[in-house]
Amino acid sequence: MTTRVTLADIANRAVERVVGKRKNVGKEVALKKGVEEVVGNNNVINDNDVEIDISDHLLELPNYGDVPIQMDTEYETETETMFGGEEYESGILAYLQSREPAVSSSLPSITPRVRAVLVGWLAEVHSEFSLSQDTLFLTVSLLDSYISSPKGSSTTKSMLQLVGVAAMLLAAKMEEVRVPLVSDFCYITDSTYTAGEVKAMERRMLEVLDWRLTPALPTTFLTSYTRALATDNETVGLAEYVLELGLMDHAMVGQKPSKLAAAALHLAMKVRKSRKSDFKKFNDNLAQLEDVSGFRVNYLQPMVVRMQSRLRAAEEGETSLQAVRQKYLLGGS
Repeated sequence: MTTRVTLADIANRAVERVVGKRKNVGKEVALKKGVEEVVGNNNVINDNDVEIDISDHLLELPNYGDVPIQMDTEYETETETMFGGEEYESGILAYLQSREPAVSSSLPSITPRVRAVLVGWLAEVHSEFSLSQDTLFLTVSLLDSYISSPKGSSTTKSMLQLVGVAAMLLAAKMEEVRVPLVSDFCYITDSTYTAGEVKAMERRMLEVLDWRLTPALPTTFLTSYTRALATDNETVGLAEYVLELGLMDHAMVGQKPSKLAAAALHLAMKVRKSRKSDFKKFNDNLAQLEDVSGFRVNYLQPMVVRMQSRLRAAEEGETSLQAVRQKYLLGGS
């Protein structure tokens, strides 16, 4: 049974566990020991650091809802044949970059702590409803775009949860085959808002966002990068974990999704590099990531360090990060 909760006093208390017993979200990644090692006391990652082998701790890539991240099917082969070639990839990336949302890094109506708790709660609702990964990223993108807009910047604290559920309702309509009912969102907020209020906020968000509901997401860029680099599943899974932790980080607001994806993949490749790895191949992959993404490794370094600090914070028990962490931990309930 899902615990219902209101976020009206969100700034004055720690986040409550909304999800009683989560549904199985597919294959999960065990990061218990591996992440603990990589998020030690060093803030700066450097190629002379002691290398970390967490291959024994990382299992299979998670499967979000019914949408596998990598499909070993005939369809995948045909798709790669049509769109996976270099002559298409550069054009696809250029188009995606033109679709990156312009979001201000300043969100006057919400503090970093309140936003972290709200997005953490949305991540729990996302897991409870067994929604796809892109739905969560689109939810947060629409939320940030709305509250950073002139018409949405005056959103009061008591209305933030309503904006959040309306954003998830819109995102689900764009990404899901089966969309949760409006009544489901009312129930999850302990009936703080009526169905009419949820629908009214949905209409207002559509008006403010001018019906622009298909921005490029970090996960979209990550898929393009990992396809170009032929990245293994474990590294992809770790990069996705890093990106999801970053959703709660106010410092990531306003950053380009393409840059976030490149930094997350850089960090994941660094973590996965072991003592027995082919270091030349690793360096070649970094060079290839630079070519594909257009971002120099040195330029990404500050963001990589910030993402590493989020890994550490999750392991140290930061409340707003635990919904994502538990989803990725093997046997997380």
